[in-house]
Amino acid sequence: MSTHAHKISTTTTSLPGFGTTEVDLPCSIDFAVYPIGTTVPFSDLIDAIEEVLKKCGIEYAIQETGTIMHGEMTALMYAIKSCHQALLAMGCPQVVSKYETTLQL
Repeated sequence: MSTHAHKISTTTTSLPGFGTTEVDLPCSIDFAVYPIGTTVPFSDLIDAIEEVLKKCGIEYAIQETGTIMHGEMTALMYAIKSCHQALLAMGCPQVVSKYETTLQL
């Protein structure tokens, strides 16, 4: 019986709102946001999300059903939080999101 050990990158990362973590995980996240109760054109909301992801330096691909991102989990979760904040700042009274995370060891 053989066992395989996976190495997890050990780094110290500090991001606003998330504090410091010593272990981060490489992953992919497929996420979608659903702004509720807004009259802002959907294309403007998508443009805002793309601008946030560019500013965060995230590797991403926007598709018809959502956005796929690749990177360290802490940075990706910060990017999702930043997307929510951007949409709320544009006048969306409520933002619902769904995401699926795939860890890559």
